[in-house]
Amino acid sequence: MKYHEIPGWFNGHEEYDKAVDYCPPNGKILEIGCFYGRSTNYMCTNIVNTKRNDIKVYALDTFRGSSEHSFIKEAVGTDGTFKAYTEANLKEFIDLGIVELIESRSDNPETINKFEDGFFDVIIVDGAHEYEAVLDDIENWWSKLKQDGIMLFDDMYMESVATAVSKGLSNRVPHYSVMQGREAYGIAYKSEDQSKAKKYMKLVPEDHFKN
Repeated sequence: MKYHEIPGWFNGHEEYDKAVDYCPPNGKILEIGCFYGRSTNYMCTNIVNTKRNDIKVYALDTFRGSSEHSFIKEAVGTDGTFKAYTEANLKEFIDLGIVELIESRSDNPETINKFEDGFFDVIIVDGAHEYEAVLDDIENWWSKLKQDGIMLFDDMYMESVATAVSKGLSNRVPHYSVMQGREAYGIAYKSEDQSKAKKYMKLVPEDHFKN
């Protein structure tokens, strides 16, 4: 199945391309919030197309929707979740061992503690978009990000997300960037040496004409 055939909302192509591009060999990506798997399918297709099958994606979701998905009725199984539907949409990549689905709230201590500190090279925060939920995701998962890793934030055009990111990163990194792809996304580089961060940020044409 192609990613655009999967229902859902996804305009973060540049953001997800960057996640794959900057993942080191045998890298690990955590996607908080995958819904029906549209964005996950896109990212895994990129992994296959660029011959980066050494990358492992952990897609974490309750598979019940958040407050913004209260209208959802279709695709819900007898267990009350749409996990089986998401699994079907990602079957090719699950069979290849590229993606693993994790059914859990992102603030579940048991789930968080399954991963040692510094486990992930990239963490994508795209779960519930309420201020407290975004802030909790930063605070709960930042320690699980490796040094020289990146944390990406979807839907930065939303005030709740932008405010939570600003608060959550205020004592963690000296600065972070908000970039405009098809929609605004944020990126933070975890390192004491922030001079390396530029390669994670978007280059603009003017950069190529500087002396």
